[in-house]
Amino acid sequence: MYESNQALSVYQSFKYAKIICNNFFPYRMILGVSPMFICFYSNGFPRMVLPLYKKSFKNIYYMFGYKTGCAYLNPIYFSDITISEIADYMRTLKQILGSGKLLITYIQETSIFFQYITTQFRHYMLTDCVAINFEDGYDTYLNSLSKNVRQNIRTAYNRLKRNNLSIKLDVRSEASLTKLEFKHVYDIYIGRMGKRYNKKTTFIHKAFIKNFDIGSRAINELNSDVSWYLLYINDELAGFYNAFLSRDRLEIIVPRLAIAEGYEWYSPGLLLLNESIRYLIENSAVKSIDLIHGLEKYKLDMGGQKKMCCKIVLDLEGI
Repeated sequence: MYESNQALSVYQSFKYAKIICNNFFPYRMILGVSPMFICFYSNGFPRMVLPLYKKSFKNIYYMFGYKTGCAYLNPIYFSDITISEIADYMRTLKQILGSGKLLITYIQETSIFFQYITTQFRHYMLTDCVAINFEDGYDTYLNSLSKNVRQNIRTAYNRLKRNNLSIKLDVRSEASLTKLEFKHVYDIYIGRMGKRYNKKTTFIHKAFIKNFDIGSRAINELNSDVSWYLLYINDELAGFYNAFLSRDRLEIIVPRLAIAEGYEWYSPGLLLLNESIRYLIENSAVKSIDLIHGLEKYKLDMGGQKKMCCKIVLDLEGI
């Protein structure tokens, strides 16, 4: 099913699901859930798999991947599936699961499952994601930015030049980082998380993210599917992001982006995106960077366009 359907993301792949299941024990304890998979058949042939988590001792269900490192969630099905076919399968859930609640979230607007939710139900929520598109080349992309943002980018480069600082983008495609490089990127990422959520990161928290967090494990274990974009200022790591290549190879999906403290004067976030967009235009077929959830200012400043995900809580008796 997955191989036949280019609309599904890496988060729906067997190898990503295997990483989740192999590293699930801490989440079983923390979230109190267990994985389960429901396969729907038509004329004896499998047509759709609905991957779920079940809450222990309760009839509460979540989409598989929820709170365990997946930016986008979705059932797995063949590319020719229809909304009415999905509706038929979903109506059988009551027979399979009985009564209960099902939380569905992080469904992309390009998914037919998104269409199913938004056409079959009235009470759903839309959440914002952002992607930067640059299909018409670098000059066209740059000129599409506001005058203020273009000036901010020029100012950042001028500040580096004035202070005699070098800048370098190091792109690692299908190559893992060294242990020391991993330590640097995770130190930056964990520090940024603490600052963003105004929380002091403890040793236990750092150890969990580096060694047990499923998002981290997936990045480590899927190194042939992950690219790293590392921005160096005077040979010091100032920011990074990692990315999965979309199935059609026209977009990269960025699960993690972080900027090191101490470089704010040089706008490293703008420089990282600007340098990587220029690199992608010159060296790949990629036309878009998916910065996933949230409307942070830097995403919109750099030309990001909103796209939708949906979420809904379904009463299984009312499907």
